[in-house]
Amino acid sequence: MHLAIYRRLRTLLTVCDRPDSHLMPPGRSGHEFIARLVEFEHFASAHGAFNPDLYTGSNAEGPKPVLKVGKISEEHSFQSCKQFSPIRPYRSLDASRLKLTGDGKWPMADFLDDVLWLPFLEPAVLQHHGAVTWDGPDFSKEDREENLKLAKLWDSKGLLALFAEPHSSGLCSRVFNAHKSDEVDRQIGDRRWLNGSELHPQGPSAFLPAGTTITSIWCPTFCKLVGSASDRKDFYHQAKVSRARASTNQLAFSFDPAEFQGSSALHALYKDVGRAFDPVLDGDRYGLKPRAVLLPEDVTQVFPAFNSLFQGDHLGVEYALSSHCKMLEDSGLLKAENWVRRHEVFPRGPCWQGVVIDDFFSISRDAAGSDNAQSASVKSLQTAEEAYKRHGVFGSDEKTVRGEENFKVIGAEVFSDKKARDAGAITVGAPAAKRIPMSCLSLKLAQMPIISRALAARTAGNWVSIFMYRRPLCCVLADLFAFGSRAVDDEGEVLKLPRGVAEELVLAGIFSLIAVTDVSVAYDDEIYATDASMSKGAFTSANIDPSLSEMIWLAGDRKGAYTMLDNPARSQLRALGCDVDDAENPSDFQAPQKGLDFCCS
Repeated sequence: MHLAIYRRLRTLLTVCDRPDSHLMPPGRSGHEFIARLVEFEHFASAHGAFNPDLYTGSNAEGPKPVLKVGKISEEHSFQSCKQFSPIRPYRSLDASRLKLTGDGKWPMADFLDDVLWLPFLEPAVLQHHGAVTWDGPDFSKEDREENLKLAKLWDSKGLLALFAEPHSSGLCSRVFNAHKSDEVDRQIGDRRWLNGSELHPQGPSAFLPAGTTITSIWCPTFCKLVGSASDRKDFYHQAKVSRARASTNQLAFSFDPAEFQGSSALHALYKDVGRAFDPVLDGDRYGLKPRAVLLPEDVTQVFPAFNSLFQGDHLGVEYALSSHCKMLEDSGLLKAENWVRRHEVFPRGPCWQGVVIDDFFSISRDAAGSDNAQSASVKSLQTAEEAYKRHGVFGSDEKTVRGEENFKVIGAEVFSDKKARDAGAITVGAPAAKRIPMSCLSLKLAQMPIISRALAARTAGNWVSIFMYRRPLCCVLADLFAFGSRAVDDEGEVLKLPRGVAEELVLAGIFSLIAVTDVSVAYDDEIYATDASMSKGAFTSANIDPSLSEMIWLAGDRKGAYTMLDNPARSQLRALGCDVDDAENPSDFQAPQKGLDFCCS
């Protein structure tokens, strides 16, 4: 048994052995992690209980046994040396730093054939006309001139719509910057007021797969996995929207029409307000005032709006995902037998395809000696690229993955090259660029006698996301979760770090190198059932056919649900020795029905 364990460890470590340099921030949230760690170290170095003498144990008293040490204050806060830093990724509007590559020309509505079509074209059907119960942006802090620069930036990209009056709800949006690089930022539409005033119909985002889903693939070592993926650039901003939808993206300021003289947006406004009444476009206007027909000189102010989909629209992911999938389905991709979707049976293969908002991926299982360029994965990518070209949806060529044996899809890193196969494994796990920095940072944290709540929460969250690729390792983490933030205002609290929790961090750091799933392992020929009572536990097993074992593996944690054989009250009474077997079994309360789309109740 020991030799088998050592062989398994040697195999997994060999596959993980990829000499490379990794940035210390682990993953996308890593910059925030490093900032909290620096603040924590500043606090520890300034606190009398943790000076070097006490730390090394030269003082006879040793470290002071404190539970709550203090709180990280402004004097310890992380200060970035860069003006624009991912540590604080969000900042007020600065139109000069925004990078917009979409042109708002792709007719997204043509590919919405479900319940989302009508809300996309006419968002008024989403209005519930009730009070908005959550906070939104404070427009008193917005800069009028910066918003004018933003509107002119939109105009230069063909992404501006102008309106002669504010939105009928009286609500509007703001735009702020999100860090993308040292040179440019992303545009985010703060649409919280409008989002809160609208209902949220169910959409395809409920079926978005996660990276851990890829662990369900089976590929013996005499085969290999070939991966391909593409990314659509600025996908939201490529969407062509109706004037009704663009109106929901209005800014908080109005401007003189002369500011936009000669623009296509102003011309479109004059054309819209000057057209005759059309019952097809305007309806019967029951209960509304008659539609006014205006001349250009009647328009004394204009309200700028974003003429595409905001990143910040609560239904943006639904529209983007539904239309993207439909376009690829029409091109012969995403068939039921190979489409990877959450809550559905994982496909058997040998080809797997999926869409995550603006990303398309394809994985195929091929013979080890085959040409990657001829794989089903590459052919699927070519079909997708032809569809994108045909419909005018452009992407990021620099992000395209084409026929690779080592690749990343939806956050999962796959190693299936010759080195991995020769070692005897094909692995799926969190990227090494995340696991290795997290190991180093956790070992550094374990040396400290204290920890902040913010740091503990981020550490635990990162390790859970890594260990989900080898779930039994989650048992390593237990007491660490008790130190996480309970509220925003307690993130800065600093607590004593017990050595037991430090050991959890050390074990997590050690196991990070093997926290992967070996998808080359054959299906087990036995099925197991477990049961637990208040005082005992048991398990049973039975031999089954390989085909049944495969189906249970592919569907076990995706279809079906927990079935309660007895209600909790009866089971507790039975545990106390009360005979309730002959008592009448009262019916349990019915679970509340799920709300219907477009309904408040």
